Amino acid sequence: MPVGTNLSSVSKDQLERVCRMYKSNVDAGRAMGISSSSVGRLCKRMGVESPSARNRTTKPISERKKYREKLYHRSANHQEDS
Repeated sequence: MPVGTNLSSVSKDQLERVCRMYKSNVDAGRAMGISSSSVGRLCKRMGVESPSARNRTTKPISERKKYREKLYHRSANHQEDS
């Protein structure tokens, strides 16, 4: 897609393909010639999962919960040392 792509000219098929190819909205936006926030808005409007949304959901909830608990315990221990 050329730089400065008109958002109304992007088809749902094109958007889905670009979103599958790239790992972030920034990279997808660069490929399409639009900003990363425009990628997110366009995905929301057309009902397509954006690269950033896909990356947020790749880890199971149990793994994300363990990671958050680990960070919480680390910060709690750091505060006790102070």
